[in-house]
Amino acid sequence: MPATLVNIDRKKLLLVMANNVMSFPDLGKKASISPRTLYGLKAGKSVTIKTVGKIAKALDVTVENLIDVSELEEK
Repeated sequence: MPATLVNIDRKKLLLVMANNVMSFPDLGKKASISPRTLYGLKAGKSVTIKTVGKIAKALDVTVENLIDVSELEEK
């Protein structure tokens, strides 16, 4: 079964990162995501639900703070 991919809202992500005084490299380390995934995230590529969960946990926010929930309802 293929992994479900979603798009993280870049503006929301940047706001939450700023509130946490965190850079992309800091986020990569804290969320334990690969440099390749981090690069894709910065470029606006889709990520797996698991990756969104890791990022949300690292930033101490809910997934809803990072994505458009209506996107999940469509999938």
